[in-house]
Amino acid sequence: MLYFNYILKSDIYKFNMQTYRKFVHFLKKLKDFARDEQWIEIITLDALINPRISRFFFNVLDKINLDYSINNLNRIIMLIRKKIAKLINYIDTCDSKIDEKYFYERELYCYYGFIELIVEGSIITEYLNAQLQKEYGKGYLSVLSKIDKKNPSILNGILKQKNINTINNSIIELYIFLKHWQDDQNMYHKKVILERHRKLRNDFECYAVDKFPYLKKFKKQTLYSLYFLNICPIIDIETIAKFNNSYIFKDLSAVIGGKSLGLAKLKANNIEMPKTYVIPVASLEKGLYVDEIEKLPNISYAVRSSATVEDGENYSFAGLFNTELNIGKNKLYNSIANVFSSVDSDRVNSYVNKFKIERPCMAVVLQKYYSPEYAGVWIGKTLQSGHLEYVNGDGEKLVSGKVTPFYEFWDNKKQKNRLKFKNQSVGSYLLNLQIKMGIISDFEFCIKDNNLIFLQFRPATKIFSKIQTNIFENEKQIIGIPASVGKRSGVPVFLKENPQSKEYLKNKILLADYTDPGWVPALMEVSAIITAEGGMLCHAAIIARELGVPCICGIGHKSIDILSQKSFIKLDGRTGIIEFED
Repeated sequence: MLYFNYILKSDIYKFNMQTYRKFVHFLKKLKDFARDEQWIEIITLDALINPRISRFFFNVLDKINLDYSINNLNRIIMLIRKKIAKLINYIDTCDSKIDEKYFYERELYCYYGFIELIVEGSIITEYLNAQLQKEYGKGYLSVLSKIDKKNPSILNGILKQKNINTINNSIIELYIFLKHWQDDQNMYHKKVILERHRKLRNDFECYAVDKFPYLKKFKKQTLYSLYFLNICPIIDIETIAKFNNSYIFKDLSAVIGGKSLGLAKLKANNIEMPKTYVIPVASLEKGLYVDEIEKLPNISYAVRSSATVEDGENYSFAGLFNTELNIGKNKLYNSIANVFSSVDSDRVNSYVNKFKIERPCMAVVLQKYYSPEYAGVWIGKTLQSGHLEYVNGDGEKLVSGKVTPFYEFWDNKKQKNRLKFKNQSVGSYLLNLQIKMGIISDFEFCIKDNNLIFLQFRPATKIFSKIQTNIFENEKQIIGIPASVGKRSGVPVFLKENPQSKEYLKNKILLADYTDPGWVPALMEVSAIITAEGGMLCHAAIIARELGVPCICGIGHKSIDILSQKSFIKLDGRTGIIEFED
Protein backbone atom coordinates (compact mmCIF):
# COMPACT_ATOMS: atom_id res chain seq x y z
CA MET A 1 0.00 0.00 0.00
CA LEU A 2 1.32 3.44 -0.91
CA TYR A 3 2.15 5.88 1.86
CA PHE A 4 -0.54 8.60 1.98
CA ASN A 5 -0.73 9.79 5.57
CA TYR A 6 -1.29 13.37 4.62
CA ILE A 7 -1.21 15.55 7.71
CA LEU A 8 1.34 14.71 10.38
CA LYS A 9 1.97 17.73 12.57
CA SER A 10 4.81 15.93 14.32
CA ASP A 11 6.89 16.14 11.15
CA ILE A 12 6.77 19.94 11.00
CA TYR A 13 9.83 21.66 12.49
CA LYS A 14 11.73 18.36 12.45
CA PHE A 15 14.35 17.55 9.88
CA ASN A 16 14.54 14.15 8.25
CA MET A 17 16.33 12.06 10.87
CA GLN A 18 16.96 9.04 8.65
CA THR A 19 20.50 7.72 8.91
CA TYR A 20 23.00 9.03 6.39
CA ARG A 21 23.26 5.61 4.78
CA LYS A 22 19.49 5.21 4.42
CA PHE A 23 19.06 8.68 2.95
CA VAL A 24 21.87 8.04 0.47
CA HIS A 25 20.02 4.85 -0.51
CA PHE A 26 16.84 6.89 -1.15
CA LEU A 27 18.83 9.44 -3.14
CA LYS A 28 20.35 6.72 -5.28
CA LYS A 29 16.88 5.36 -6.04
CA LEU A 30 15.68 8.82 -7.01
CA LYS A 31 18.67 9.46 -9.28
CA ASP A 32 18.36 6.02 -10.87
CA PHE A 33 14.76 6.87 -11.75
CA ALA A 34 14.85 10.60 -12.55
CA ARG A 35 16.65 12.35 -15.41
CA ASP A 36 15.77 15.98 -14.67
CA GLU A 37 18.54 17.48 -12.49
CA GLN A 38 16.43 20.43 -11.38
CA TRP A 39 13.65 18.24 -9.99
CA ILE A 40 16.20 15.91 -8.40
CA GLU A 41 17.70 18.89 -6.54
CA ILE A 42 14.29 20.21 -5.45
CA ILE A 43 13.00 16.85 -4.22
CA THR A 44 16.29 16.02 -2.46
CA LEU A 45 16.43 19.28 -0.49
CA ASP A 46 12.75 19.14 0.42
CA ALA A 47 13.06 15.51 1.47
CA LEU A 48 15.84 16.52 3.88
CA ILE A 49 13.42 18.86 5.62
CA ASN A 50 10.17 16.91 5.35
CA PRO A 51 10.54 13.20 6.16
CA ARG A 52 7.17 12.35 4.60
CA ILE A 53 8.56 13.15 1.15
CA SER A 54 11.40 10.64 1.33
CA ARG A 55 9.16 7.99 2.89
CA PHE A 56 6.57 8.47 0.16
CA PHE A 57 8.98 8.44 -2.78
CA PHE A 58 10.90 5.49 -1.39
CA ASN A 59 7.69 3.48 -1.53
CA VAL A 60 6.46 4.79 -4.89
CA LEU A 61 9.78 4.27 -6.67
CA ASP A 62 9.63 0.58 -5.86
CA LYS A 63 6.10 0.38 -7.23
CA ILE A 64 7.01 2.10 -10.50
CA ASN A 65 10.24 0.22 -11.14
CA LEU A 66 8.36 -3.07 -11.01
CA ASP A 67 5.63 -2.08 -13.43
CA TYR A 68 5.62 0.45 -16.34
CA SER A 69 2.10 -0.50 -17.41
CA ILE A 70 -0.41 2.25 -18.15
CA ASN A 71 -2.76 0.96 -15.45
CA ASN A 72 -0.08 1.11 -12.77
CA LEU A 73 1.24 4.53 -13.82
CA ASN A 74 -2.26 5.98 -14.08
CA ARG A 75 -3.14 4.62 -10.61
CA ILE A 76 -0.03 6.23 -9.09
CA ILE A 77 -0.55 9.57 -10.85
CA MET A 78 -4.20 9.75 -9.79
CA LEU A 79 -3.32 8.93 -6.18
CA ILE A 80 -0.69 11.68 -6.18
CA ARG A 81 -3.19 14.13 -7.63
CA LYS A 82 -5.64 13.26 -4.83
CA LYS A 83 -2.87 13.80 -2.30
CA ILE A 84 -2.14 17.21 -3.82
CA ALA A 85 -5.85 18.13 -3.73
CA LYS A 86 -6.09 17.23 -0.03
CA LEU A 87 -3.03 19.31 0.78
CA ILE A 88 -4.39 22.29 -1.17
CA ASN A 89 -7.68 22.06 0.67
CA TYR A 90 -5.91 21.86 4.02
CA ILE A 91 -3.65 24.84 3.25
CA ASP A 92 -6.55 26.98 2.07
CA THR A 93 -8.83 26.23 5.01
CA CYS A 94 -6.49 25.88 8.01
CA ASP A 95 -5.52 28.72 10.33
CA SER A 96 -1.88 27.66 10.57
CA LYS A 97 1.04 30.07 10.46
CA ILE A 98 2.66 30.99 7.15
CA ASP A 99 5.64 28.71 7.74
CA GLU A 100 3.39 25.68 8.29
CA LYS A 101 1.34 26.45 5.20
CA TYR A 102 4.47 26.78 3.10
CA PHE A 103 5.81 23.55 4.55
CA TYR A 104 2.81 21.73 3.07
CA GLU A 105 2.96 23.79 -0.12
CA ARG A 106 6.55 22.64 -0.69
CA GLU A 107 5.42 19.07 -0.15
CA LEU A 108 2.62 19.22 -2.72
CA TYR A 109 4.99 20.94 -5.15
CA CYS A 110 7.34 17.94 -4.89
CA TYR A 111 4.44 15.59 -5.61
CA TYR A 112 3.54 17.67 -8.68
CA GLY A 113 7.20 17.47 -9.72
CA PHE A 114 7.23 13.74 -9.35
CA ILE A 115 4.40 13.41 -11.86
CA GLU A 116 6.51 15.61 -14.16
CA LEU A 117 9.34 13.11 -13.82
CA ILE A 118 7.06 10.15 -14.55
CA VAL A 119 5.65 11.60 -17.77
CA GLU A 120 8.69 13.30 -19.28
CA GLY A 121 11.90 13.08 -17.28
CA SER A 122 12.65 9.56 -16.08
CA ILE A 123 13.72 6.07 -17.03
CA ILE A 124 10.14 5.52 -18.24
CA THR A 125 10.62 7.95 -21.11
CA GLU A 126 14.04 6.42 -21.77
CA TYR A 127 12.43 2.97 -21.86
CA LEU A 128 9.74 4.25 -24.25
CA ASN A 129 12.31 5.77 -26.60
CA ALA A 130 14.40 2.61 -26.62
CA GLN A 131 11.38 0.40 -27.37
CA LEU A 132 10.20 2.66 -30.20
CA GLN A 133 13.61 2.53 -31.85
CA LYS A 134 13.83 -1.21 -31.33
CA GLU A 135 10.42 -1.80 -32.94
CA TYR A 136 10.44 0.81 -35.72
CA GLY A 137 14.13 1.44 -36.27
CA LYS A 138 15.26 4.74 -37.76
CA GLY A 139 11.74 5.45 -38.97
CA TYR A 140 10.26 5.68 -35.46
CA LEU A 141 9.90 9.46 -35.71
CA SER A 142 7.68 9.08 -38.77
CA VAL A 143 5.50 6.71 -36.79
CA LEU A 144 5.24 9.23 -33.95
CA SER A 145 4.38 11.97 -36.47
CA LYS A 146 1.35 9.99 -37.60
CA ILE A 147 0.33 9.42 -34.00
CA ASP A 148 0.70 13.15 -33.20
CA LYS A 149 -1.50 14.11 -36.17
CA LYS A 150 -4.13 11.66 -35.08
CA ASN A 151 -3.83 12.75 -31.44
CA PRO A 152 -2.49 16.33 -31.40
CA SER A 153 -1.74 18.18 -28.18
CA ILE A 154 -4.77 19.88 -26.70
CA LEU A 155 -2.57 22.89 -26.00
CA ASN A 156 -1.75 23.90 -29.59
CA GLY A 157 -5.27 24.13 -30.98
CA ILE A 158 -4.59 21.77 -33.90
CA LEU A 159 -7.56 19.62 -34.87
CA LYS A 160 -7.31 15.88 -35.20
CA GLN A 161 -6.71 14.66 -38.73
CA LYS A 162 -9.08 11.97 -39.91
CA ASN A 163 -8.44 8.89 -41.99
CA ILE A 164 -4.88 8.38 -40.72
CA ASN A 165 -3.88 4.81 -40.15
CA THR A 166 -2.39 4.46 -36.69
CA ILE A 167 -0.56 1.62 -35.08
CA ASN A 168 -2.07 0.03 -32.03
CA ASN A 169 0.32 -1.66 -29.60
CA SER A 170 1.36 -1.26 -25.99
CA ILE A 171 4.34 0.99 -26.75
CA ILE A 172 2.24 3.43 -28.77
CA GLU A 173 -0.43 3.38 -26.08
CA LEU A 174 2.22 4.27 -23.48
CA TYR A 175 3.39 7.14 -25.70
CA ILE A 176 -0.16 8.52 -26.03
CA PHE A 177 -0.74 8.09 -22.30
CA LEU A 178 2.41 10.05 -21.34
CA LYS A 179 1.64 12.72 -23.93
CA HIS A 180 -1.85 13.16 -22.47
CA TRP A 181 -0.49 13.61 -18.96
CA GLN A 182 2.17 16.07 -20.17
CA ASP A 183 -0.63 18.26 -21.52
CA ASP A 184 -2.66 17.82 -18.36
CA GLN A 185 0.32 18.73 -16.16
CA ASN A 186 0.88 21.87 -18.20
CA MET A 187 -2.68 23.05 -17.69
CA TYR A 188 -2.70 21.96 -14.05
CA HIS A 189 0.43 24.01 -13.39
CA LYS A 190 -1.11 27.14 -14.92
CA LYS A 191 -4.55 26.80 -13.33
CA VAL A 192 -3.76 25.28 -9.92
CA ILE A 193 -0.08 25.40 -9.00
CA LEU A 194 1.65 28.51 -10.36
CA GLU A 195 -0.04 31.52 -8.79
CA ARG A 196 -0.76 29.97 -5.40
CA HIS A 197 2.80 28.70 -5.15
CA ARG A 198 4.27 32.11 -5.96
CA LYS A 199 2.02 33.85 -3.45
CA LEU A 200 2.76 31.43 -0.63
CA ARG A 201 6.49 31.57 -1.38
CA ASN A 202 6.49 35.38 -1.28
CA ASP A 203 4.44 35.37 1.93
CA PHE A 204 6.83 32.88 3.49
CA GLU A 205 9.96 34.81 2.47
CA CYS A 206 8.60 38.00 4.05
CA TYR A 207 7.65 36.06 7.20
CA ALA A 208 11.01 34.27 7.50
CA VAL A 209 13.13 37.39 6.98
CA ASP A 210 11.00 39.37 9.40
CA LYS A 211 11.53 36.66 12.02
CA PHE A 212 15.25 36.19 11.29
CA PRO A 213 16.65 39.35 9.64
CA TYR A 214 20.12 37.79 9.31
CA LEU A 215 18.66 35.47 6.63
CA LYS A 216 17.56 38.34 4.37
CA LYS A 217 20.21 37.65 1.71
CA PHE A 218 18.76 34.18 1.03
CA LYS A 219 15.82 33.40 -1.25
CA LYS A 220 13.56 30.58 -2.39
CA GLN A 221 14.62 27.04 -1.56
CA THR A 222 17.79 28.11 0.25
CA LEU A 223 15.81 30.33 2.63
CA TYR A 224 13.25 27.57 3.14
CA SER A 225 15.94 25.05 4.12
CA LEU A 226 17.75 27.49 6.41
CA TYR A 227 14.55 28.57 8.14
CA PHE A 228 13.47 25.07 9.14
CA LEU A 229 17.02 24.05 10.05
CA ASN A 230 17.22 27.15 12.24
CA ILE A 231 14.15 26.29 14.31
CA CYS A 232 14.94 22.60 14.75
CA PRO A 233 15.70 22.27 18.52
CA ILE A 234 18.74 19.94 18.32
CA ILE A 235 20.14 18.24 15.22
CA ASP A 236 22.41 15.21 14.92
CA ILE A 237 25.48 16.02 12.81
CA GLU A 238 24.59 13.09 10.55
CA THR A 239 21.45 14.93 9.47
CA ILE A 240 23.44 18.00 8.42
CA ALA A 241 25.96 15.81 6.57
CA LYS A 242 23.24 14.82 4.10
CA PHE A 243 23.42 18.34 2.65
CA ASN A 244 27.09 17.88 1.74
CA ASN A 245 26.69 17.66 -2.05
CA SER A 246 23.88 20.21 -2.33
CA TYR A 247 24.38 23.69 -3.69
CA ILE A 248 23.22 25.23 -0.39
CA PHE A 249 25.75 23.40 1.83
CA LYS A 250 28.00 26.40 2.53
CA ASP A 251 24.95 28.57 3.23
CA LEU A 252 24.07 26.35 6.20
CA SER A 253 26.73 28.14 8.24
CA ALA A 254 24.25 31.05 8.53
CA VAL A 255 22.24 29.01 11.06
CA ILE A 256 24.57 26.26 12.34
CA GLY A 257 27.91 28.10 12.27
CA GLY A 258 31.26 27.30 10.72
CA LYS A 259 32.38 24.63 13.17
CA SER A 260 29.21 22.59 12.64
CA LEU A 261 29.60 22.88 8.88
CA GLY A 262 33.16 21.56 9.05
CA LEU A 263 32.09 18.62 11.20
CA ALA A 264 29.27 17.83 8.78
CA LYS A 265 31.84 17.78 5.97
CA LEU A 266 33.90 15.25 7.88
CA LYS A 267 30.84 13.14 8.67
CA ALA A 268 29.88 13.08 5.00
CA ASN A 269 33.36 11.72 4.26
CA ASN A 270 32.87 8.94 6.84
CA ILE A 271 35.55 10.32 9.18
CA GLU A 272 35.44 9.09 12.78
CA MET A 273 34.26 11.67 15.31
CA PRO A 274 32.48 11.73 18.67
CA LYS A 275 28.71 11.63 18.81
CA THR A 276 27.85 15.21 17.87
CA TYR A 277 24.75 17.41 18.08
CA VAL A 278 24.13 20.99 16.98
CA ILE A 279 21.87 23.62 18.55
CA PRO A 280 21.10 26.08 15.71
CA VAL A 281 21.08 29.86 16.11
CA ALA A 282 17.32 30.37 16.55
CA SER A 283 16.95 27.34 18.81
CA LEU A 284 19.72 28.73 21.03
CA GLU A 285 18.35 32.29 21.08
CA LYS A 286 14.75 31.26 21.74
CA GLY A 287 15.46 28.32 24.06
CA LEU A 288 13.85 25.78 21.72
CA TYR A 289 16.46 23.18 22.68
CA VAL A 290 15.66 23.17 26.41
CA ASP A 291 13.17 20.30 26.45
CA GLU A 292 15.38 18.22 24.15
CA ILE A 293 18.43 18.14 26.42
CA GLU A 294 16.89 15.46 28.62
CA LYS A 295 16.57 13.19 25.58
CA LEU A 296 20.33 13.20 24.97
CA PRO A 297 22.56 10.31 26.13
CA ASN A 298 23.75 10.57 29.74
CA ILE A 299 27.45 11.09 29.01
CA SER A 300 30.05 13.82 29.48
CA TYR A 301 30.12 16.49 26.76
CA ALA A 302 32.40 19.05 25.22
CA VAL A 303 30.34 22.21 24.70
CA ARG A 304 31.82 24.16 21.80
CA SER A 305 30.96 27.38 20.02
CA SER A 306 29.91 27.37 16.39
CA ALA A 307 29.44 31.03 15.52
CA THR A 308 28.22 31.96 12.05
CA VAL A 309 31.56 33.62 11.22
CA GLU A 310 33.76 31.06 12.96
CA ASP A 311 36.06 28.54 11.27
CA GLY A 312 35.34 29.84 7.79
CA GLU A 313 37.66 30.31 4.84
CA ASN A 314 38.70 33.84 5.86
CA TYR A 315 38.63 34.16 9.65
CA SER A 316 39.09 31.53 12.33
CA PHE A 317 38.08 33.43 15.51
CA ALA A 318 40.59 31.07 17.11
CA GLY A 319 39.71 30.53 20.76
CA LEU A 320 37.69 33.74 21.01
CA PHE A 321 34.46 32.02 22.00
CA ASN A 322 34.09 29.86 25.09
CA THR A 323 34.55 26.10 25.10
CA GLU A 324 33.73 23.96 28.13
CA LEU A 325 35.01 20.40 28.44
CA ASN A 326 33.95 17.29 30.36
CA ILE A 327 30.50 18.63 31.23
CA GLY A 328 27.95 16.27 32.76
CA LYS A 329 24.49 16.19 31.26
CA ASN A 330 23.00 17.84 34.36
CA LYS A 331 25.28 20.86 33.87
CA LEU A 332 24.76 21.31 30.15
CA TYR A 333 22.30 24.19 30.50
CA ASN A 334 24.83 26.41 32.29
CA SER A 335 27.64 25.52 29.89
CA ILE A 336 25.48 26.19 26.84
CA ALA A 337 24.56 29.58 28.31
CA ASN A 338 28.23 30.39 28.95
CA VAL A 339 29.23 29.55 25.38
CA PHE A 340 26.26 31.53 24.05
CA SER A 341 27.19 34.63 26.09
CA SER A 342 30.75 34.65 24.74
CA VAL A 343 29.48 35.91 21.37
CA ASP A 344 29.34 39.40 22.88
CA SER A 345 32.63 39.47 24.79
CA ASP A 346 35.18 42.29 24.57
CA ARG A 347 37.67 40.08 22.76
CA VAL A 348 35.12 39.10 20.10
CA ASN A 349 34.03 42.72 19.66
CA SER A 350 37.68 43.78 19.23
CA TYR A 351 38.23 41.12 16.58
CA VAL A 352 35.00 42.00 14.74
CA ASN A 353 35.82 45.71 14.73
CA LYS A 354 39.42 45.11 13.65
CA PHE A 355 38.44 43.11 10.56
CA LYS A 356 35.10 44.86 9.95
CA ILE A 357 33.26 41.52 10.01
CA GLU A 358 29.50 41.17 10.28
CA ARG A 359 28.24 40.72 13.81
CA PRO A 360 28.22 36.95 14.54
CA CYS A 361 25.31 34.81 15.68
CA MET A 362 25.98 31.77 17.85
CA ALA A 363 25.14 28.11 17.44
CA VAL A 364 26.49 25.46 19.82
CA VAL A 365 28.07 22.05 19.25
CA LEU A 366 27.65 19.27 21.81
CA GLN A 367 30.19 16.45 21.44
CA LYS A 368 30.83 13.36 23.48
CA TYR A 369 33.88 14.21 25.56
CA TYR A 370 37.01 12.06 25.44
CA SER A 371 39.94 12.24 27.83
CA PRO A 372 42.58 11.38 25.23
CA GLU A 373 46.11 10.06 25.35
CA TYR A 374 47.17 12.65 22.73
CA ALA A 375 45.61 15.71 21.19
CA GLY A 376 46.80 17.56 18.13
CA VAL A 377 46.25 20.01 15.33
CA TRP A 378 47.16 19.87 11.65
CA ILE A 379 47.36 22.87 9.37
CA GLY A 380 48.08 22.56 5.68
CA LYS A 381 50.74 24.64 3.98
CA THR A 382 49.88 23.45 0.48
CA LEU A 383 47.56 20.69 -0.64
CA GLN A 384 50.55 18.31 -0.60
CA SER A 385 52.15 19.48 2.66
CA GLY A 386 51.31 20.46 6.19
CA HIS A 387 52.38 20.85 9.79
CA LEU A 388 51.37 18.57 12.67
CA GLU A 389 51.57 19.55 16.35
CA TYR A 390 50.51 17.45 19.31
CA VAL A 391 50.74 17.12 23.09
CA ASN A 392 50.06 14.50 25.70
CA GLY A 393 46.54 14.68 27.13
CA ASP A 394 43.82 17.07 25.98
CA GLY A 395 44.31 19.79 23.41
CA GLU A 396 43.54 22.84 25.56
CA LYS A 397 47.17 23.43 26.44
CA LEU A 398 48.17 23.00 22.78
CA VAL A 399 45.84 25.60 21.29
CA SER A 400 46.34 27.96 24.23
CA GLY A 401 50.12 27.84 23.80
CA LYS A 402 50.77 26.89 27.42
CA VAL A 403 53.27 24.25 26.33
CA THR A 404 55.60 23.88 23.37
CA PRO A 405 54.28 20.88 21.43
CA PHE A 406 55.90 18.07 19.49
CA TYR A 407 55.75 18.77 15.79
CA GLU A 408 56.24 17.11 12.40
CA PHE A 409 56.31 18.59 8.91
CA TRP A 410 54.84 16.59 6.03
CA ASP A 411 55.42 17.05 2.31
CA ASN A 412 54.99 13.55 0.82
CA LYS A 413 58.58 12.65 1.72
CA LYS A 414 59.63 10.00 4.20
CA GLN A 415 59.06 11.18 7.77
CA LYS A 416 59.95 9.92 11.22
CA ASN A 417 56.26 9.11 11.92
CA ARG A 418 56.47 9.75 15.63
CA LEU A 419 52.73 9.95 16.25
CA LYS A 420 50.78 6.85 15.24
CA PHE A 421 47.43 5.13 15.68
CA LYS A 422 46.74 1.51 14.82
CA ASN A 423 50.27 1.28 13.38
CA GLN A 424 49.48 4.11 10.94
CA SER A 425 51.23 7.46 10.79
CA VAL A 426 48.87 10.25 11.86
CA GLY A 427 50.71 12.77 9.68
CA SER A 428 50.46 10.60 6.58
CA TYR A 429 46.75 9.96 7.21
CA LEU A 430 45.99 13.67 7.63
CA LEU A 431 47.98 14.61 4.54
CA ASN A 432 46.12 12.05 2.43
CA LEU A 433 42.77 13.18 3.88
CA GLN A 434 43.58 16.79 2.99
CA ILE A 435 44.44 15.75 -0.58
CA LYS A 436 41.25 13.65 -0.82
CA MET A 437 39.09 16.57 0.33
CA GLY A 438 40.89 18.95 -2.03
CA ILE A 439 41.12 21.67 0.65
CA ILE A 440 44.16 23.04 2.47
CA SER A 441 42.89 22.06 5.87
CA ASP A 442 42.99 22.74 9.57
CA PHE A 443 42.15 19.59 11.56
CA GLU A 444 41.82 19.20 15.31
CA PHE A 445 41.98 15.61 16.58
CA CYS A 446 42.70 13.36 19.51
CA ILE A 447 43.88 9.77 19.98
CA LYS A 448 41.86 7.63 22.37
CA ASP A 449 42.35 3.87 22.79
CA ASN A 450 44.49 3.84 19.63
CA ASN A 451 41.71 5.46 17.56
CA LEU A 452 42.15 8.71 15.66
CA ILE A 453 39.08 10.85 16.41
CA PHE A 454 38.37 14.18 14.70
CA LEU A 455 37.04 17.12 16.70
CA GLN A 456 37.11 19.92 14.13
CA PHE A 457 37.74 20.77 10.48
CA ARG A 458 37.92 24.08 8.70
CA PRO A 459 39.68 25.43 5.61
CA ALA A 460 43.06 26.87 6.60
CA THR A 461 42.86 30.67 6.77
CA LYS A 462 46.32 32.23 6.90
CA ILE A 463 48.98 29.83 5.63
CA PHE A 464 52.20 29.63 7.60
CA SER A 465 55.72 30.02 6.20
CA LYS A 466 58.94 28.07 6.42
CA ILE A 467 59.41 25.85 9.47
CA GLN A 468 62.51 26.37 11.61
CA THR A 469 63.10 23.50 14.00
CA ASN A 470 66.33 24.67 15.66
CA ILE A 471 65.71 26.51 18.93
CA PHE A 472 68.87 27.93 20.48
CA GLU A 473 70.39 31.11 21.83
CA ASN A 474 73.78 32.79 21.70
CA GLU A 475 75.12 36.09 22.92
CA LYS A 476 73.22 38.22 20.40
CA GLN A 477 70.62 35.97 18.84
CA ILE A 478 67.73 33.70 19.77
CA ILE A 479 65.85 31.47 17.35
CA GLY A 480 62.37 30.17 17.99
CA ILE A 481 59.52 28.67 15.98
CA PRO A 482 58.48 31.05 13.17
CA ALA A 483 54.69 31.42 13.40
CA SER A 484 53.77 34.52 11.35
CA VAL A 485 55.87 36.26 8.71
CA GLY A 486 57.17 39.81 8.81
CA LYS A 487 60.09 41.82 10.18
CA ARG A 488 59.85 44.25 13.08
CA SER A 489 62.15 46.18 15.36
CA GLY A 490 61.22 48.04 18.50
CA VAL A 491 60.90 48.09 22.27
CA PRO A 492 59.99 44.75 23.92
CA VAL A 493 57.39 44.67 26.70
CA PHE A 494 56.97 41.59 28.88
CA LEU A 495 53.54 40.87 30.33
CA LYS A 496 52.88 38.12 32.81
CA GLU A 497 49.12 38.35 32.39
CA ASN A 498 46.50 39.96 30.20
CA PRO A 499 46.69 43.73 30.75
CA GLN A 500 43.69 45.81 31.76
CA SER A 501 44.98 48.80 29.81
CA LYS A 502 46.37 48.36 26.33
CA GLU A 503 47.17 51.85 25.03
CA TYR A 504 50.84 51.74 26.14
CA LEU A 505 51.32 48.57 24.04
CA LYS A 506 50.85 50.39 20.73
CA ASN A 507 53.73 49.55 18.37
CA LYS A 508 55.54 47.58 21.09
CA ILE A 509 56.84 43.99 20.71
CA LEU A 510 54.91 41.81 23.14
CA LEU A 511 56.78 39.21 25.19
CA ALA A 512 54.62 36.67 27.03
CA ASP A 513 54.78 33.15 28.39
CA TYR A 514 51.70 32.43 26.27
CA THR A 515 48.47 34.18 25.29
CA ASP A 516 44.86 33.10 25.49
CA PRO A 517 41.70 34.52 23.89
CA GLY A 518 41.38 37.17 26.61
CA TRP A 519 44.52 38.81 25.23
CA VAL A 520 42.98 39.62 21.84
CA PRO A 521 42.31 43.34 22.53
CA ALA A 522 45.97 43.71 23.56
CA LEU A 523 47.23 41.77 20.53
CA MET A 524 45.41 44.23 18.30
CA GLU A 525 47.80 46.97 19.47
CA VAL A 526 51.26 45.38 19.32
CA SER A 527 53.61 45.30 16.34
CA ALA A 528 54.88 41.74 16.96
CA ILE A 529 54.45 38.81 19.36
CA ILE A 530 57.03 36.52 20.99
CA THR A 531 56.03 33.70 23.38
CA ALA A 532 57.97 31.34 25.59
CA GLU A 533 55.66 28.42 24.95
CA GLY A 534 53.49 27.30 22.05
CA GLY A 535 53.99 26.31 18.45
CA MET A 536 52.83 27.35 15.03
CA LEU A 537 49.24 26.36 15.76
CA CYS A 538 48.75 27.93 19.19
CA HIS A 539 46.37 30.81 19.83
CA ALA A 540 49.03 33.54 19.58
CA ALA A 541 50.29 32.19 16.24
CA ILE A 542 46.88 31.91 14.61
CA ILE A 543 45.76 35.37 15.72
CA ALA A 544 49.08 36.91 14.64
CA ARG A 545 48.75 35.46 11.14
CA GLU A 546 45.23 36.82 10.85
CA LEU A 547 46.33 40.24 12.14
CA GLY A 548 49.30 40.22 9.78
CA VAL A 549 51.89 40.81 12.52
CA PRO A 550 55.13 38.80 12.97
CA CYS A 551 55.11 36.10 15.62
CA ILE A 552 57.74 33.75 17.03
CA CYS A 553 56.78 31.05 19.54
CA GLY A 554 58.40 28.48 21.80
CA ILE A 555 61.63 30.34 22.58
CA GLY A 556 61.56 29.21 26.22
CA HIS A 557 61.19 31.09 29.50
CA LYS A 558 64.93 31.72 29.87
CA SER A 559 65.01 33.46 26.48
CA ILE A 560 61.95 35.53 27.39
CA ASP A 561 63.80 36.70 30.52
CA ILE A 562 66.82 37.70 28.40
CA LEU A 563 64.71 39.68 25.90
CA SER A 564 62.69 41.41 28.62
CA GLN A 565 65.90 43.09 29.82
CA LYS A 566 66.69 44.54 26.39
CA SER A 567 65.68 48.04 25.33
CA PHE A 568 65.53 47.27 21.58
CA ILE A 569 65.23 44.06 19.56
CA LYS A 570 64.75 42.95 15.96
CA LEU A 571 62.85 39.89 14.78
CA ASP A 572 62.05 38.04 11.58
CA GLY A 573 58.84 36.00 11.74
CA ARG A 574 59.80 34.03 8.63
CA THR A 575 63.05 32.62 10.04
CA GLY A 576 62.28 32.80 13.76
CA ILE A 577 65.42 34.85 14.42
CA ILE A 578 65.45 37.49 17.18
CA GLU A 579 68.46 39.82 17.37
CA PHE A 580 69.52 42.20 20.14
CA GLU A 581 72.51 44.12 21.47
CA ASP A 582 73.99 43.85 24.95
